[in-house]
Amino acid sequence: MANIIRRDPMRTGGRTLTALQRNMDQLFDDLFQWSESVWPLDRSEQRGVSIDVADRGKDILIKANVPGFDQKDINIEVSEDNVVISGKYEEKENEERYVLKERPQKVVFERIIPLGTKTIPNKARANLKNGVLEIVIPKAEPTQKKALKIEVK
Repeated sequence: MANIIRRDPMRTGGRTLTALQRNMDQLFDDLFQWSESVWPLDRSEQRGVSIDVADRGKDILIKANVPGFDQKDINIEVSEDNVVISGKYEEKENEERYVLKERPQKVVFERIIPLGTKTIPNKARANLKNGVLEIVIPKAEPTQKKALKIEVK
């Protein structure tokens, strides 16, 4: 019994386990590359829209990049303290047969933007030009909090 050497496979087989890990990584990399070629993401895509928010003192300016969208494809909801921008673009099927098509046929997005200040939603305005959506929302005047004196009986 004194000649039996115990081996810890996690310690002594380090090279074997490293090779196994490398092979598993390669297997998953190949699998995901194969799945993208079978089910490409550009057929139907949900993506985020890049936005910039600027506090300009009297108002808030939001710029969103929405290339390919028309006014009818975009929905904007403004409340006192946040903005929700959503859109859905769906390309109509046509007779053309593409060999390679990199534009998505369907794009859906929704962004909820917290403003961090109170605004006047009914005075907000939006403009879409060259794939850039600009939303201007006037800020509400800060209200003075009044302390009420309560009589104790």
